[in-house]
Amino acid sequence: LIRADSNAQQKSKKRKEYLKRPLIFICNHKYAPALRPLLPFCRQFDVGPPHNTRLVARLRAVLAAENIASFAGNAVLNNLVLASGGDIRSCLYTMQFASTRARSKAFQESNSSGPVDISGALAETLSGNGQGMKDQRNDLAGTVTEVF
Repeated sequence: LIRADSNAQQKSKKRKEYLKRPLIFICNHKYAPALRPLLPFCRQFDVGPPHNTRLVARLRAVLAAENIASFAGNAVLNNLVLASGGDIRSCLYTMQFASTRARSKAFQESNSSGPVDISGALAETLSGNGQGMKDQRNDLAGTVTEVF
């Protein structure tokens, strides 16, 4: 016990080491009250949404990697990108939602051979008042109409 206490005292007398690697924070609202004290110490980069065609190509690559197909072509994916406003996370969330629906439908029909077609489920998701869309964007008039 004496040695443990003496080691603890020696460690407290040593100079404290600072973290020497960079910290990366990704946020949607950099002027949030919780982040204001950090702003003077940060290097900030504003990143805009990617071009629609590039995002559609990337979404198609994600579908291929997950063994999911979109037999309707790029039209459904392009509608998804337009509906989400170029938000990548929203696109991925909606595709995950639609793929779950498509897989359950394919399982019920016992059609488990080959890739699952996400086109129908994605079209239903996009046409159904945005159900399944993450971070739905409505204006004030649309919100008031929907509530009342």
